Amino acid sequence: MSATTDQTWDNASQAPPLVSSAGAPIGDMMASLSVGPQGPLLLQDAQLIDNIAHFTREKIPERVVHAQGFGVFGKFVVTNDISDICKAEMFRSVGKETRTFVRFSTTIGGSGSADTVRDFRGMAAKFYTEDGNFDLVMLSIPVFPINDPMKLPSLIHSLKQDPRSHMFDQNSMCDFVTLNPETLNAIFYFYSDSGIPDGYRHMNAYTCHAYKLVNKDGGFVYAKFQFKSDQGKKFLTPEEAKRLAGAKPDYAVSDLYRAIEKGSYPTWTLYIQTMTQEQAKSLGYYYSDTTKIWDEASFPLTPVGTLTLNEIPENYFEFTEQAAFAVRNLVPGVEGNQNKMFIARSFAYPDAQRARIGSNFAQLRVNCPIAPVKNYHRDGAMTYNNQGSAVNYYPNTSGGPAPDPLYKETPYHICAEVNRNQEEDADHCTQPRILYQSLSAAHKQRLACNLAGDVYLTRKDIQDRVIEIFSKVDPDFGDKLKTLMDELCASA
Repeated sequence: MSATTDQTWDNASQAPPLVSSAGAPIGDMMASLSVGPQGPLLLQDAQLIDNIAHFTREKIPERVVHAQGFGVFGKFVVTNDISDICKAEMFRSVGKETRTFVRFSTTIGGSGSADTVRDFRGMAAKFYTEDGNFDLVMLSIPVFPINDPMKLPSLIHSLKQDPRSHMFDQNSMCDFVTLNPETLNAIFYFYSDSGIPDGYRHMNAYTCHAYKLVNKDGGFVYAKFQFKSDQGKKFLTPEEAKRLAGAKPDYAVSDLYRAIEKGSYPTWTLYIQTMTQEQAKSLGYYYSDTTKIWDEASFPLTPVGTLTLNEIPENYFEFTEQAAFAVRNLVPGVEGNQNKMFIARSFAYPDAQRARIGSNFAQLRVNCPIAPVKNYHRDGAMTYNNQGSAVNYYPNTSGGPAPDPLYKETPYHICAEVNRNQEEDADHCTQPRILYQSLSAAHKQRLACNLAGDVYLTRKDIQDRVIEIFSKVDPDFGDKLKTLMDELCASA
């Protein structure tokens, strides 16, 4: 035998025994059972069948959106007492620590795509609290592009590949935007410097949705959450982003991974904005409209705690790929609202995980709460905790778990006509106009260049609509956009 072969056998003799999926010892992993050296193979080769059958099924469907991502464990520590407005256990006192899992992602690209492209980034955080898992599902911009979930599939389809050619087509997105003016606020953020963060460590994240924070007396305020990077916000230029997309497509993931590996643990500060019911009534727009921001001058930021990411999962698939987040995963003290997007996402996220991972996705290690699970759910594929011989119906006299009125949601009043209501004469221009006018002259020019670089590739009728709708936001921006597009079309 060669030295290499001898070394291989020496290592193998010290290794743990290899077994099949059923636990049976395996004697040879280098060859299949066959009739003669060239075959044919034998169907009774259980080892081969086990090996190949598992291999062809080892990938689960990737996420429809946010497929390219990276997850990290960490801890959240309360630095400011907000118990007067929120009774949630994880916020109960300064110094309270909660284990957390955070997944960063791009939105549009598939798994393995470049993470330096212009995109809405995601940052989803799962807090393992004593009262169950609390999920915050956030974006790298403070607004969502649409305000009615009926449009959600079309929004994503317009950003993804064309169904005929399977190529990205700027006509689709620009066509959708001009026909849905509520997207304007998000589009201004998208094409600004915020559209390409310099890795995930230098990115902020926002819930977009408003929640209700309830205190121990039953009083509540509306609130929005946002994480601000303690590393500071930094952005890539379009030119640098394109270079990295070819040279280092996993730049953002690698940057985060290497920082944690070296012990330079990145941190974010969690802030909340709060709004009273009286303030909500006089706001001028629906307080929970996901396409609108809350002005920080009127609703200042209050620090809550610090998130530190310090632990890389031991296996990407088990943790990052199978992590399941849902906007409806709330805890006592934090409640959702009746916004149409919130209700639809409350259904859509868990439903997507059932289709992608299975009905018992919540029992996987990365999704399993630290709070004991005692309920009346049973069986289903890949059940890890079937709760033994505990009774599986309610009500019962067999000592089964019972609801506690202490944890009932706060009541609210609804009285309105049931209809397929669409916004009419809504103001979609003021907030993007304020954003645009707050930018430096150089940033305004970059924003116009970024947008023009995509729009000039579209049909002439779409180009005209884009100029028209953005001119309504600010005539100066419309003029810049038209000038740049004319130059690009002339040189094409």
